[in-house]
This record gives sequence, C-alpha cells and structure tokens, in this order.
Amino acid sequence: MKSRKSAWTRVVIIFLALILVSILIVQLLEMWKKAALETPQATKESRRDEDIIEDNYIAMMNYISLVNDEIDSSKKNKLLLEQVYKSLMDNTAPHAIDDRTQVQFNNMLTEINNLRMIDVKRDRLNYIYQQNQAQSMRAVVPNPISFLAGTTSIQFGALASAIAYMAIDSTTSYKSATSTTDLKYLQDGWELDDEETNSLNQSREDLFNYMIDMVQKNHIPDQYVLDSETVEEYVKYKEEKNNTRRIEYLESKKDTFLKFGDYWLTLADSYYQNGDYSNCIDAIDSYINLNVDIFRKDHGLAKVLPLAISATQESVHNKAKQRKSIESYLSLLKSNLETDDWALRYFAAQTDEYLYSMTQNKGYLQDAYSLAKENVNYLIDKQLSLNKQYLKRVQKKKIPKDASKEQKKEIKEYNKLLVEKRKTELPPVYEPLYLNCDLMFALLKKLNLPLEESKKLETILHGNDSKSTLFLTAPLENMYDADDSKTIDDSGIAFDDKKLIIPAYLVSERAKVVVMIGEKSDKVNISDWVVSEVDRSKKKKSKISDITIRYESKNFSDYAFEKNMPVQVVITPVNGSSCPDISVKFRTKMKKFLWIPSPVFERVT
Repeated sequence: MKSRKSAWTRVVIIFLALILVSILIVQLLEMWKKAALETPQATKESRRDEDIIEDNYIAMMNYISLVNDEIDSSKKNKLLLEQVYKSLMDNTAPHAIDDRTQVQFNNMLTEINNLRMIDVKRDRLNYIYQQNQAQSMRAVVPNPISFLAGTTSIQFGALASAIAYMAIDSTTSYKSATSTTDLKYLQDGWELDDEETNSLNQSREDLFNYMIDMVQKNHIPDQYVLDSETVEEYVKYKEEKNNTRRIEYLESKKDTFLKFGDYWLTLADSYYQNGDYSNCIDAIDSYINLNVDIFRKDHGLAKVLPLAISATQESVHNKAKQRKSIESYLSLLKSNLETDDWALRYFAAQTDEYLYSMTQNKGYLQDAYSLAKENVNYLIDKQLSLNKQYLKRVQKKKIPKDASKEQKKEIKEYNKLLVEKRKTELPPVYEPLYLNCDLMFALLKKLNLPLEESKKLETILHGNDSKSTLFLTAPLENMYDADDSKTIDDSGIAFDDKKLIIPAYLVSERAKVVVMIGEKSDKVNISDWVVSEVDRSKKKKSKISDITIRYESKNFSDYAFEKNMPVQVVITPVNGSSCPDISVKFRTKMKKFLWIPSPVFERVT
C-alpha cells in the first residue's frame, strides 16, 4: 500500500514537472518570437537614424557645392554674397555641422566676408530692393482685403510671383527704383575682380578636399554626392532664360539629383512659370519628403511655398481638398519664416484671408491680423531711422583706420552721394511698412476689434508721446492716427513767380504733382514737375514743418498766361497709395515789369 502511494506521488510530481516544463517552453518560445519580431524593427529604426544622418551629410555637401558654384558663376557676385553670408552665418542648423564641416564653413565665411560690400552700400541696396518689392505687391493687390471675396485667383498668382521672382541679385530691381546718381554708386563694385575670383577658386579646392574627407569618413555612396562639373552644369541650366530648355534638362537628370534639394525647388519654380501646376506641386512635395534638416529655417522652401499655394488654388478644384492642401502648405510656410520675412508673412496673411472666404471662419482673419501686426511692429524701426536721417544734417560715414583702398574709395563715393541726394531729397516713406499698415487697419475694422486693441495699435505706432509721428508725410500719417479730427494745413502751398512751393510734410519721395490750367474742355494738365531745391532751416536738426520743397516745370514756365485764369494744384502725397490727394485753387492776375506782363497766382478760398 505504501509503495503504491509512493508510485502515485512520483507520477503526480512527474506530471507537474512536465506541465511546468511545458509552460517554460511556451514562455521561452513567446520570448524568442517577440525578440525575433522586435530585432528587425530595432534594426530598421537604427538604420532609419543612419539614413537620416547620411542624408544630412549629403544635403550639406551638395548645398556647399551649390553655394560655391553660384557665387563663381553669378555676374553680380557681390549681391549674391550677401544672401550666402547671411544663410551660412545665421541659418545653418548647429546639429548639421560636424567638426570637419565647421572648418569648411569658417573658411567660406572668412573668404566671403573679405569680399563683401561696405555696410552702407548693403543697407542702401536692401532698402531699394524692399521699396520696389512693396510697390510690386501693392500693384497686384491694391485693396489689402480683396482676397476676402474669394474670387481673385489671378491676383493670388500674381502676388506669389511678385514675391518669388524679385531676386535680390537682379539689377533691374534697382534700375527701376533709383536715380542715376544712386545707381552709379551702387553698381560700382558689384562684380568681383580677378584677384577676388582667384581667391574663390582657392576656396573651390578646399571644398574638393572637404568632400573627399566627408565621403571617406562617413562611407557615403558616391552617386549621391555631386561633383563640381555636375554642379556647374546644374547652375548653368538653373540660370537658363528659356524655361522649356531648363525643364528638359532637369527632367533628364532626375536620377542624378534625386537627393539634391535645390533641384526640386528649381523644378517646381520652372513648372510654375510654365503653368504646369500639378507637376509644380509634385516637385515641392518631393522636396518636402527629403526632410532636409540642415537649416534652422528653410528659406528655399519658404520661397516656393507661395507657388505651391497658388498652384493648388489653380489646379485643385475640389474645395475641401484645396483647403486642406493650402492649410498644410501655409502651416509649413509660417514655421519657416524669419522675423524679417515681411513679404512672405504678408502673403501668408493674404492666404489666411482666402481661407476665410472659403470657410467664414474668423480665426483665419485673426491669424491674418496677427501676421500684419507682427510685420508692422518689426518694420517701424526702419521708418523711424529714415525720419531721423532726413531731419538731421547729412551724416557722413567715417572711414575706419583699417579700411582697404577699395573700401576708402567706396565710403568717399557714398558720402558724395549723400550730399548730392540731400539737395532734392523728399520725406521718406518705407513702403513695406505702409503696405502692412493698410492691411492691419483694414482687418482691424473687418474684425470689429475692441477699443483696447485700437489703443494698443496707437501705442505701437506712436509710443506714449501724442506728438510723435510715424510718417513725416502728414496725409499718410493721418490715415493711421486714432484722432480722426486732425486736418491737413495746406496754407503753405504757393507760387514764387512760376516756381511751386510746397511744405515738405505734404509730399514724399513718391509724390506726384499736377497743375491744371483753364476750365473744362480748355483745361491743360502740366505734370513735368521736378524738385529743384529743398529749403531747410540752419539748425542741426530740422522739424518737418521747417522744410519746404521748390518744384519747377518747363511746360508751366513756358505757358502763356492771361488774366483771371483758373489754376488748380493737385498733389498726390504718395503715388499709388490710398492716401487722399490735396487740391488747392488759384487765379491769375497780371503784373507788369518794364512793360513785360507776368502772372501772379492768388489763392482762391
């Protein structure tokens, strides 16, 4: 009996042991299975990280190669150098630079800095460029809230083009917006001389050594690293005026440039110019999918995103899909804006207006208002600086002790330019500022924002001093003043013989003057008025009310006046703006000097 119990006990123990072993085997199998499933995924994730690092190395090397070749190939190199210097200095993501890349960057920055223009010339070029850009944008969107109607597709595309194609190194921007004296000074020294070009050639040799080091160190596949000859050919076709030829070349080299970000941006731009909106969108999406991660803000992408938004509006007819795509591109645009990207931010605000027209969601209008206000807050300082310069005596730039011979020459030429310009200089209007002021105030009214917001804007524009002015041109200033009761004093408009005298606060550097003689069908319009002299006080710092402008007109001077003829002076303070005209009427009386009759112009109240 006892042995029988012992046998059963052994059987039970063995049975339980088998169960435990089975459980352990099942658990081990589960663990092995789980490990087998997780290991490839972990390897995949690890590989993905390696791919990202490799792609960043490729992107950085190809970007540096492109920069070198664009500088070398440009006919207006010193203008392009300013863009390149800023991008390398301020916009390169620190995580994308290893020790070897940092050495190469430092070499390039030192080289470019030695070739740059003097600061005053850079500032003047940038000012003229921005003035011209703002004028172009106002021309295509004269009403700042016209997009609220939702029917302005042609204007929408035109605004995108005005922003995208106003290249900083385009001399036409400056030729159309500045005087002969100004242009002569600015053009001098735009191109690199032989010695400077040779210096850049040395930089290309350094680049070659850098690329070899990076490829060997990081085991990068050769096919993705562009050689200098390929980059040179690419830049040549990138600058090709014949858009069809450019597209033909780019399409034939798709495999070569598969991981070259600038290729997709250039292709998108080219397709857009050809009206091929679907392919434009595809090219931009291809760039986005590269996940280029070597910049703090992707300026290249930001520049073409207005084209993506415009192309979407033109080609995607399903409103829900169109809105979703535009929202996605707009979000990407906003995330890549710098503080000084006022033109792109203005476009973003107009896009928000368009989205409001599709949805009636006032959140879009609020976003547009915030963007315009951000622009205004940033741009104010430039206007105040221009005002200060205009009211003071000419402030000549001092020549630094360590200035080169070329720099000394440029500074002397700049000082001559200041003196020459001052003789006929009119009050400045920083056009990007008043373009955005128009938009901001239009949206303030549309949103019907509370009085507290209006007071806040008043403080932003004028500080806490009720007597301070943002624009020296009074009619323009009054447009953005909370005090609607202010009037314009035009009593200073008068004739001195046949010269026209106008107080400086009634005009600007974009003022237009027309004098109408006679009535109805006999009326003659005289518009060839030019500034002959600016009369200033003898003080070190003038008030705008102390300055008067003398205008002359050959046609007016030659006109045969008679007694009691009506003469009307019409002044457009800022031509092309919504600023109201000023109109003053006179009548002629005739006086004689040595029996020779001459007209006297008496004010008619």
